[in-house]
Amino acid sequence: MIIHGLFGVELKPRGIHFRPVKSAEFQGGILKLENLVYRNIRLDIHVSGSGSVVETFQINGEAQESPFLEAGLKGYQLIEISLKD
Repeated sequence: MIIHGLFGVELKPRGIHFRPVKSAEFQGGILKLENLVYRNIRLDIHVSGSGSVVETFQINGEAQESPFLEAGLKGYQLIEISLKD
């Protein structure tokens, strides 16, 4: 439930789509899920802000147009997601 709900991880044939949901009442600051293994990728996922709308989505510090990670990547990948209401 944490991976699918809070972090919004949706496994697709071509990769991972992210749709996290974080309540404004959550007092933990940045949510972190570290060392998640998916195929040949090791992921750290950081979610900041609150709400269910992805404001920014970055892979290794590079802004992406959509909250999606291609399955063909390899090695360590840092996913940073900023939410807004």
